[in-house]
Amino acid sequence: MQEAPEQMHERLLEVIAKSQFEVLPQPYAWQGIANSLRIPDDALAAVRDGDGWYALMPAAEGANGTYRIFSFHFAEGTNASVLSLGLPG
Repeated sequence: MQEAPEQMHERLLEVIAKSQFEVLPQPYAWQGIANSLRIPDDALAAVRDGDGWYALMPAAEGANGTYRIFSFHFAEGTNASVLSLGLPG
């Protein structure tokens, strides 16, 4: 049996209430890097676009093209999935 929308809503509210929410204090921006073998230690991610490499790095306040990074750390054992099947039990 599939979970009803109201049940999913209640479950997700409980999961979020038990989670740790973190916002990184500085903005981040994609910045070109010269050498993919030397990704900077403070990069959150790196990608290749054609022949160029870019790293998601801390950026100056007010810089163009920045992102604010946040994350949820869900408590172990909680079900944060949007789809949940109700199993007999």
